[in-house]
Amino acid sequence: MQDFNIILTREQIQNRVKDIAKQIDNDFRDKKIYAFVFSRKSFIFASDLFREMKSDIYVDFSFKLDDINTDSFNFEDILSFSPFGKSILIVENLIYEGNNIFELKNIIENCGATEVKTCVFVDSRTEEKNSKLEFDYVGFSSQSVKLAGYGVDVNKHFGNLPFFVESDI
Repeated sequence: MQDFNIILTREQIQNRVKDIAKQIDNDFRDKKIYAFVFSRKSFIFASDLFREMKSDIYVDFSFKLDDINTDSFNFEDILSFSPFGKSILIVENLIYEGNNIFELKNIIENCGATEVKTCVFVDSRTEEKNSKLEFDYVGFSSQSVKLAGYGVDVNKHFGNLPFFVESDI
């Protein structure tokens, strides 16, 4: 097996996921959550998070965001539910820029969602990139290291690792 510079261990990840789940459960107490998993690479984090949560959750794993034309956006293109009157949680594993999540959040809010919150496990945005845009739930921040593992692959490799490693590829 290849030697890796482990940035976040499996135990650190598990502990932080439990903390985030408790925080979300507390914030959404007595509400049904409509969770939207933002990208394919988020499925491991999302499944770990949802298993730790006690809230009533409806999960949508539509991964068509790359195909969205925001000028003629139609929720039926990506969501299996209407956001109107619902509490929405957008879930993403790793963010380097974040523009698409905030654009989607604004669209969902404008379509009548009761509330829209964002959950990102690793925020890797540099300070100058979108520092004015904040996520509601963040597991870790890592602004200086390119990551792989825990669902995030590099050239179709290392996404299955149960921890995050520094990627020099």
